Amino acid sequence: MQVYDRWGGIVFVSNSIDYGWDGKNVSGDWANNGFYLYQIATFDRNGRLWVYNEELNLMR
Repeated sequence: MQVYDRWGGIVFVSNSIDYGWDGKNVSGDWANNGFYLYQIATFDRNGRLWVYNEELNLMR
């Protein structure tokens, strides 16, 4: 899973299904409110790659 800001900068990266984004950026500070893009890539049981790209709105 990767989370990007509106300019394409990486905000968060995880290779574990057990570790998701908590709203903090790579330096550990809270990310600003606004729109972010995420990409999730996973393989199914047959080895086929599935990639999901969406946007989310971070609000506190």
